[in-house]
Amino acid sequence: AAKDHLCVVTCKVDEEKRRLFARTHSAGHLLDVAVHDLGFRWTAGKGYHFPDGPYVEYIPTAEGRQLDNKDAKAKDAVIAELDARMKELIARASPVSVTKLDGVRT
Repeated sequence: AAKDHLCVVTCKVDEEKRRLFARTHSAGHLLDVAVHDLGFRWTAGKGYHFPDGPYVEYIPTAEGRQLDNKDAKAKDAVIAELDARMKELIARASPVSVTKLDGVRT
């Protein structure tokens, strides 16, 4: 018969790093808002929210504004628009709220 074993684990969180990671993660959500505000209806796919190279990969859809990935000038223009929109959103300094409903954190 298997015995039940009690295992004690101690976890220490580096608060400064944790807050940086949380801000980077929130920036990914802010990017989602900016993408949508520019008329794109892309689906957020994979994301990486750490300071050594954060990114969000988007999956283009047939809805909304379109972008020809082969058109470098169009891509540069969209990047500039996203940069400007992100700066506007950040300047708003909107509050971030966290709620928990039925054990689910939002």
